[in-house]
Amino acid sequence: MQYISTTDARAAFSDILSKVQKEPVVIQRQNKDVAVIISPEAYEKLRRINTAELNALCARASTYARKQGLTKAKLAKLLSD
Repeated sequence: MQYISTTDARAAFSDILSKVQKEPVVIQRQNKDVAVIISPEAYEKLRRINTAELNALCARASTYARKQGLTKAKLAKLLSD
């Protein structure tokens, strides 16, 4: 991962766009990370991973709820209150 200041990022934005095809670039202001620029491919990979994790969490919650006796009718009543 490469780190660059906001000042340098403004001056070399075109170069940064080329660099992010190989690795993420972290933008820093006063030595604090303020942004990360990644390629569209890296973004899509993260999005897919997050979606898969959410689906797995929902499946675990559903299984747990069923084991605890939650039914569609009980859920509907809870949601209507």
